[in-house]
Order: sequence, then C-alpha cells, then structure tokens
Amino acid sequence: VGTKSTNKTATTSFSTNEALTPTFSVEDGDKGIEVDTAFKISFDENIFNSEGDELTKNDVVNDVVRLYKKNGGQDVDFGAKVAGRVITITPDEDLEGGTEYVLAVNSGSVTNNSGVTNQAYSVSFKTESKVIKTVTCDPENKETGVSVYVNPVVEFASPIYKSTGGDVTSK
Repeated sequence: VGTKSTNKTATTSFSTNEALTPTFSVEDGDKGIEVDTAFKISFDENIFNSEGDELTKNDVVNDVVRLYKKNGGQDVDFGAKVAGRVITITPDEDLEGGTEYVLAVNSGSVTNNSGVTNQAYSVSFKTESKVIKTVTCDPENKETGVSVYVNPVVEFASPIYKSTGGDVTSK
C-alpha cells in the first residue's frame, strides 16, 4: 500500500514601485567643497539609460545629470564616466570659489533591470570661499644647488586664513 506524491513548483515574480534612488558624494547643504572636486553619484543596483540600453557617458552628459549655479541657473560643462553603478562627474574647469551649485539627476533618466525609473534628485553645495592660485617659493620648485642652511619663503598673492577663521601663523 504505497502512496505516490507529486511535487509541484510555482514561480512568482513581483516588482516594487520604488524609484531608483541615487547617493551623492556631497550632501545637500555642504559648504567648503573644493573647486576641483569630482562628484560621484551611486545607485544600489545596475542602471541603464531611459530606453533600457547601456548607460554611456554621452547619456549622462546629455540626459541624466545637470550641474549648474544655484543663482542664475548657469550650466557647468562636465565630463562623465560610468563604472557599473557609479557615475563620476568631473567639471571641465574648476568651479568658482564661494559659489552655490546644484548637482541634479533628471527624472526618468535611468532605469533598472525591471524597468523602474528614477525620480528627480538633487543636492546643493557651496564651494570653498577663496581660492589662492598665486604662490611663489624661494628657492623655486626643482631649483638645484640650494644651501642646506636656506630659510625657505612661501608668499601668497593675497592674505590666507584658517578655514575656522583667524590668521595663519607659523610655528
């Protein structure tokens, strides 16, 4: 008296309606961001362009990301690199010091394997106040035949201050 059992299998699939959410390398409201910073935008899963094809740097520059001055909305030209789930944005030129910028991911510009797209996301940040570009040194860089008893001198074109305020002093 034996019994015969049959195993049955079923496949269930489901999806969520949650949009793809990026993580930015700067946080909303950050201050003192260096003017030559490259920005990273990361996702928790593989991303594709809005048609579901491989995401390219041209997609990023033309459709996915916008970097602009907060006041006036002037766009900043940038290059892009896509590596897996991470987009790296590098401005073509240094950003202006003491200026507020917005880094934005446009709504519906990327999708995942299930066809879920992203909402619009953005962060605003402010670059460091003043950027000192003119520095002279004595002895000069790579100068040869310098005495071991030299007192090096570094001169800045304008006054420099601590990021916390106050004068910079030597020890």
